[in-house]
Amino acid sequence: MKKTLKALLMGLGLSVLLAGCSDISLNTSEAADANEAVSRAVVPTADKTKTIVIHLYGAASGTWNVWAWRKSPTEANYSSKGWPGGDIKLAKSSKDAGLETVMTVDPNYAMGILFVKSTGSPQTADIVISKALLEENTDFYFNFDESKVYTNAAECLGLKSASIASKDGDKIKGLVIGYESVTKDMFTVTGSDGTTNLEVASVAQSGTTVTITLTAGNMEKAPYTVRFKPNEETDASVVTAAVEVGLLDEMGYTYDGNDLGLTLSGSTATFKAWSPLVDEANVLLYADAAMAKSTKEENIAQRVKMIKNAETGVWTASGVSYGSNKYYKYEFITGEVATQVADIWANCASPDSYASQIVNINSSAEAKPDAWEATYVNPFGRSGTETKRYSDAVIYEMHVRDWSRAVVENSTGKYLDLANSEKFMKHLKDIGVTHVQILPVFDHAETNASSLYNWGYNPYHYNVPEGRYVTKGYTDGTQAVKEFRTLIQKLHENGISVIMDVVYNHTSGTGINSLYDKTVNKYFYRMTKSGAYSNGSGCGNEFATNHVMARKYVVDSLKHWMNDYHINGFRFDLMGCLETDTMREIYDELYAIDKNVLVYGEPWTGGTSAVVDGAVKAGKGAFGYGYGAFDDDFRDAIKGAEFGGFQLGHVAGKFNDDGIIKGLTGAVGKNKRNETGDPQLALHYAECHDNYTLFDKLAMSYLGVNKFSGDLFAEIGAAGLEKVRKEQSLVAAYLFLSQGTPFINGGQEFLRTKKGDENSYKSKDDINQIDLSFKETYSDVYDVYRSLIAFRKDFAVVRNATVKNEATKISTGVTKFVIADENDEFEIFFNATQAKASVSAEGKVVTIGKGSIGMNSGIFGAGVNTLDSATKLYKIAKESSKVTSVPAQSFVIVKTK
Repeated sequence: MKKTLKALLMGLGLSVLLAGCSDISLNTSEAADANEAVSRAVVPTADKTKTIVIHLYGAASGTWNVWAWRKSPTEANYSSKGWPGGDIKLAKSSKDAGLETVMTVDPNYAMGILFVKSTGSPQTADIVISKALLEENTDFYFNFDESKVYTNAAECLGLKSASIASKDGDKIKGLVIGYESVTKDMFTVTGSDGTTNLEVASVAQSGTTVTITLTAGNMEKAPYTVRFKPNEETDASVVTAAVEVGLLDEMGYTYDGNDLGLTLSGSTATFKAWSPLVDEANVLLYADAAMAKSTKEENIAQRVKMIKNAETGVWTASGVSYGSNKYYKYEFITGEVATQVADIWANCASPDSYASQIVNINSSAEAKPDAWEATYVNPFGRSGTETKRYSDAVIYEMHVRDWSRAVVENSTGKYLDLANSEKFMKHLKDIGVTHVQILPVFDHAETNASSLYNWGYNPYHYNVPEGRYVTKGYTDGTQAVKEFRTLIQKLHENGISVIMDVVYNHTSGTGINSLYDKTVNKYFYRMTKSGAYSNGSGCGNEFATNHVMARKYVVDSLKHWMNDYHINGFRFDLMGCLETDTMREIYDELYAIDKNVLVYGEPWTGGTSAVVDGAVKAGKGAFGYGYGAFDDDFRDAIKGAEFGGFQLGHVAGKFNDDGIIKGLTGAVGKNKRNETGDPQLALHYAECHDNYTLFDKLAMSYLGVNKFSGDLFAEIGAAGLEKVRKEQSLVAAYLFLSQGTPFINGGQEFLRTKKGDENSYKSKDDINQIDLSFKETYSDVYDVYRSLIAFRKDFAVVRNATVKNEATKISTGVTKFVIADENDEFEIFFNATQAKASVSAEGKVVTIGKGSIGMNSGIFGAGVNTLDSATKLYKIAKESSKVTSVPAQSFVIVKTK
């Protein structure tokens, strides 16, 4: 998933479309000095102009700017200077507690706007002022924590939200906008019955946050109604103050049992749901999936009342005779509002997860492929009988649909298309990877009827397989379970372990579009002080793993995938949105199941997150090695940074010798992604599903362009292709010969292209699908990859240099790397320059690859590049020789011990 907001496209001010999200804004802001005069900006070109006034409230102290643009085909900027400054400053208003500025705009088009501090952070989301609003209004009002456009001050200002913030109900936290000095006389509080008055004892204000202390709370009368009237001339603001969901933990509404969801015993079922704030709860039983899809009363076969445990907030219906009914939902009732929702703790669901299935997937024959093992299986370490290191793994990223179309014509992405493909399994074994990392396969937000492509970073139900990858038209949830298990089983039979790409940082929607909000409103999400969803994911919300039951849910979900599906590892999308102690707990819990489990993630967020102590680097666990992190420092050094504009990397001639040396030895880079002292916890990569493919990035670097759409092979020509082939092979050497854990994207090994598409999360199949003919067309590059993998797997020192691990700069772009353990020693020379480099070494030369770019080809004498024609793997010379040079854009491996 695209994680770091594109910094800043210097002058475009455009929203970045994040993987699996809708339009996500470039958050940014800058404000003027308190005494600075109101500024004015003029549209560069416009058919007509109009002067408007922008008012901002709730921003922290400091200097703030407006970044604005015209929403037209040309996206002309109102902010003409470089990011984040622009030339539209905000000054302190003489009327109230806000900031303001005057702008001249073009009302022919909608206007995009955001607010950014002069330092570049924090910033708001992108906000759009429609053409109609621009035509009809002159003043526009904004609250920093909202994306809403107000056209009058009365609606924008006042009490915006409130919540009960103490377990006794005697404290209320509220957000007041536009008033710097409030008193208790401005507030009145009444109970939910509308008649009980709760006396306000005092009010404290800190910025926009007010704390109302009552003489005495009355939780039996919650939620409260809070009224704010600052003066006689101003209309009152009235909001509802419900119990702050984060308070549920403090109030003891938690549960540590392992039986939430469905438990079957013969012909009866017990249902347990955690939803402490609702007044009533029922189980609704349905005959089949079609009946369960509707919320109509007549479709319900049976309604069973649930009993609440007042201490834990768990509702239970025990010993329910379900008869022939196959599906169920919960009905949660608060006041007059009834909400139907699937069971978030269930592990089998109807198509599209609108209901949960009454089945035990571990005893039902319909949910298991033939010969499915009852106990956990992991080829990596022979199911725990051997101890493996992270660095013993070679991880290969793949998307179900990308690869199913490579082996089945016009496939729309099916588990069975891959499971039944000998060609697919043979390729994985041929290249020599140990693990496949599959892009998200839990249930996505798209319905099964949709044939549109998506990576899947839009979670709907975390505990059931994505239905669009199941045989089309299925009606029984066990079929989804069985078909995904079949794929895992086939991979295991071929010696390949399975890593699941998980997205426990956000869900596809909130409110009525979230199973989690419909279960306990807002508890499973972090909220801002205004009561809005925090957006550290960049996708509209972030999962609140700081809450006890949300963290328990994530841990239970992960254990479910390991125990019930035999998943062998997890890659955490936006791991920085999860707390360090959450990741530590996750690793420890999963290590208890399999000591060889791989747990790692992206050590960053997708925006400004409310997380405290986020996991922005690798970390140790109580046992085992701990959890790893992607090393973006090494990535950027090799091929050029992905953010802050298109940048060249070391292999393309913008040399970064220090970054290369640190990456090779597993040392800590500037972003400090791995400070554990254990290099294996650094994931070394140069390509993943995000951003350009490595070939596209290198081809565009060769062309000197920062955008391209089309056939890059044709564009760079034969000379460019020869150069890029060498560069791509050199990248492989940096990755597979380094002290870390290597990771490649499927197709990287044979010059996969996406035709210049940098963010293909919902692009067409002709952009995303794998073309296996490239494997033969560019077999020289492919052979370098597979030969390096074989070499790495055969020599423990390449994976863990226990005696010597030293890299030095010989000259700009030329590096010497020495690794040794008790058994072997190698001197490895890398030359990223365009000229032959002089070096000095003596030993047995290792030949890697075959063909025109086979490393060491034609340099050390006849016969050195002769490989076994059957395996095409590396070869070590029988006799020692002196090595005096390394060809341009190449590498040489010399065995010195």
